[in-house]
Amino acid sequence: MDSVPKPTAMLKRFVILSFIIILIIVSYQKHNTCECLRRISYKDVYSNSNLDMDALFSTPEEKELESILKDWQYRPSKASDQELIKEFDYSSNRPIQIWQHGPDTARHYGAVLLPTNYQPTEKYPLLLLAAGLDQKNPSVNLDKNNYWKKLIYHLDDHFILIPSYRGQALVVAGRRYCSDGFFGDAFDGATDDALALIDLAQSHYKNIDTSRLVAYGISRGATVVLLAGIRNPDLDLIIAQSGPTDFFNRETRVRYGFQYRYQFLSQQKPLADIRAKILKSSPLLFIHELQGNVKLIHGVDDSVVPLWHAEHLHKRFPDSSRIDFYKRQGGHRLYELEPTLKWIKG
Repeated sequence: MDSVPKPTAMLKRFVILSFIIILIIVSYQKHNTCECLRRISYKDVYSNSNLDMDALFSTPEEKELESILKDWQYRPSKASDQELIKEFDYSSNRPIQIWQHGPDTARHYGAVLLPTNYQPTEKYPLLLLAAGLDQKNPSVNLDKNNYWKKLIYHLDDHFILIPSYRGQALVVAGRRYCSDGFFGDAFDGATDDALALIDLAQSHYKNIDTSRLVAYGISRGATVVLLAGIRNPDLDLIIAQSGPTDFFNRETRVRYGFQYRYQFLSQQKPLADIRAKILKSSPLLFIHELQGNVKLIHGVDDSVVPLWHAEHLHKRFPDSSRIDFYKRQGGHRLYELEPTLKWIKG
């Protein structure tokens, strides 16, 4: 007859087995935690607590805004050190390319979806898709965004660009590509990255139809496409949905609290530089520079980004014939596939 293990022996086996399981779980989590998430630190979010808020939010002077416009004009929006990292079929006869670009040693990643059955001799329109912002999840996840999947499926005759922004991971086909940089550069900096990816695509594909360049963004992505339209007059249509348009006021600072501090107040810089970053993230202040057409969509019950962001921008837009404003019933998450496809296809 086999001997029955003593209780102490069974306990030792249980402890050893439990320890092995814990090691496996820790190892799995370590290797599957987003690299970009590990880079985020909130230790400095209160480093500017003594900042003079009256001075910070004082009315900007015309020369201050003109200085920002000049900065944008001379700031490089081209993608340097371009390298094709990976190419595979996103769907049948539709390649997707993962590109890495500079500047210098910084790595920024973006995806370029080619049209289905791509032919170098044909002309194709271009669509930039700009992702929203999740402070707890620094990723642009093409695998999980079902709305984007539907758009991509119905726009098989388009080049589709999907930038990841500094400090964010581009997630495609289960793999993460982590872009360098500060995750808090989520508006003006993210616009740099979006414009660089457009430049990259146009430099490699001369058959992009430059008369039909469209940028579509939701939430933070809406802010980015508005800023991109202000800086790039070649963008024919901007579709901005549920996006913040004005960070340069106390109400927005209070509403977004901790996140606002991380984005704008977590780095020790002169007050003028902090002001400039907030101004550069507020398309409302520069909307008169946008040359293309705008579709502005916002939910009347949006509790994340209040309706006034869209209302104020619509009111300030210089040419009513180039902007359509759609107030929708609902909150922050508005997904209207049919009208969006109609606008994109023109």
